[in-house]
Amino acid sequence: LKIGLEVEVVSVRSISTYHGSGRAHVLRVWDGHQITPAHNLVGRLSSPVTEMTVAPWQWLQGVPEAYFFDVLLFGEWISRAATLKEEIFRVVPS
Repeated sequence: LKIGLEVEVVSVRSISTYHGSGRAHVLRVWDGHQITPAHNLVGRLSSPVTEMTVAPWQWLQGVPEAYFFDVLLFGEWISRAATLKEEIFRVVPS
């Protein structure tokens, strides 16, 4: 099953795992809709997407926090997100 997921990337960060024994890498993203139970499904999404882009910071300012969800990253997507994180810090004012 292949699922294409089109989202706006809000942030890239690492988090403590559930038991606190390790770190995981996640993207905070928005798909243009409010969070629904479908966003909470646990599973692996296989996507044909080969690049990630960041929405303009000013554009995302007005989106309520309840509209964002996290995507756990694996493999090469972790290094792609690290590169993306540098781009986010260049465009988001401190």
